[in-house]
Amino acid sequence: MEPDPIRGSLRTRRWRRVGAWLLAAYALAVLVIVVGQDRLAFPEWTFRKPWIGFPANANVEEFAVQAGDGNSIGAWWLPPRGWTPANGALIYAHGNGENISTNGKVLVQWRDELQTGVLGFDYPGYGHSTGTPDEQSCYASAQAVFDWLVREKKVLPGDIVVAGQSMGGAMATELASRQRCRMLVTSSAFTSFPDVAQAQ
Repeated sequence: MEPDPIRGSLRTRRWRRVGAWLLAAYALAVLVIVVGQDRLAFPEWTFRKPWIGFPANANVEEFAVQAGDGNSIGAWWLPPRGWTPANGALIYAHGNGENISTNGKVLVQWRDELQTGVLGFDYPGYGHSTGTPDEQSCYASAQAVFDWLVREKKVLPGDIVVAGQSMGGAMATELASRQRCRMLVTSSAFTSFPDVAQAQ
């Protein structure tokens, strides 16, 4: 029995149509990822967690500092009783799905364990900070709070520990690579933003 050319032609056209739909779906997915990559990388900016206020029984100084890119960065300063600049300080950079208020207990734990002042801050578009988060604006926010700590609290750069959790590890590492700080501490961090994208 000879093959039916009409049926073969229909089958070929059907597979071409399926291939075209799959290619279009792939192109659309790539477009969504490229256009919305900042929203994927910074979920707290899009799906905001509630602002829960200061941790109980904590001496918190809330302030805002202007970053080099013009954004106003919200931050908390939590010193232990009797703190002096000689006691040093720790800057804490939180993960991408949080804000400083949801990290209040963590900041208090760092303060109490190290008996040093702790500074927590939000990225642009997070918490009470203005602007839009991206890699460079987050780096600028970390630099702004570092400068504030040195300028306003008179802490020597060599007495500052920089700590980062998850995405905050990138901010902490970038800051520590440029500043003469005492120590860098990261938790659940990653090697680079591209590496994280490729792992998803």
